[in-house]
Amino acid sequence: MKRWYILGFVGAVFIGILLHQYFWVYPTNKVGQFGITWAQPYAESLGLNSQEGLIAALDDLGVRHFRIPAYWTTIEAERGKYQFRLIEEQLDEIAKRNGRVLLVIGARQPRWPECWVPDWAKTISEQERAEAQLAYVRATFEQFTDHPAVSAWQIENEPTLTWFMECPGLSRELVRSELNLVRRLELEDRPQNRRPIIMTYSGELSPWTTFAGASDQVGISIYRVVRNPWLGIIRYWYFPANFYNYRYRIAKHKTSEVIVTEFQMEPWTLGPLPNTPLDEQLETFDLEHMKSNLEFTERLDFNLIYFWGVEWWYWMKEKQGKPEFWNLAKTIPWK
Repeated sequence: MKRWYILGFVGAVFIGILLHQYFWVYPTNKVGQFGITWAQPYAESLGLNSQEGLIAALDDLGVRHFRIPAYWTTIEAERGKYQFRLIEEQLDEIAKRNGRVLLVIGARQPRWPECWVPDWAKTISEQERAEAQLAYVRATFEQFTDHPAVSAWQIENEPTLTWFMECPGLSRELVRSELNLVRRLELEDRPQNRRPIIMTYSGELSPWTTFAGASDQVGISIYRVVRNPWLGIIRYWYFPANFYNYRYRIAKHKTSEVIVTEFQMEPWTLGPLPNTPLDEQLETFDLEHMKSNLEFTERLDFNLIYFWGVEWWYWMKEKQGKPEFWNLAKTIPWK
């Protein structure tokens, strides 16, 4: 009988924890700042003028916080020849409006195909590839270290999520070498005012502190509705705001800050988005989803959230005659 009392007590505690997790909403300070990821190749794949879209986000929406990928494929399409013009044009427009940029460097970057490795780097030895990748990281750092828009560095993008998309040649040792290189360059460049170095992880599917100690901050992704080729549409209702808030508090013990670098604000499709019928796109993200996601952010404890999908909002307005997503974005308190 005593055993059943003990089991009952443990069960009651467990249920209490679950109820607390799913139904109790902590009072929060609300998100302090919102930003966006802007990916020039993705915007162009939608048939958009990327620079015009970026300027619209700056001037029409009023965005001031940006995550900009510095794609290796764009910067060093030919080995040893670096071209920074496309990145510089974006940073210059943001700097004109006193915006701030989290610049992403590395082989694994936001947006499909995830691994942005130049063709020439796929044909050389693993050692040569690592040396070439570190040279690109150094060159990109040195090119933009004095740019007034750059306020932080992100090294790779969710590099521990290898089961989803492995980036050949990107070992944890190489990621640590990139982290150590950027940290050393930062210390040499501005020892008294060092910019933070950020590592990112899946908010639902990864530990958040694999590189704790090597990076200064943690960035995580949050997705609410995804599509699986075998299971169909999956709604992450079982990941409430407190799921992220609890993990935020735990991670804060190992790092100085945790931010959301990728918050879903566009459809999840199994193929290229422009080739996916619009009604199928709207199954995983419509205007009600956008409103619901904005309400979800009000229950989060994070101080900075970068939205993922502003290129799609702009595409819906410019190419599909559906400006309601863009118009709703105008109500977001961009700071």
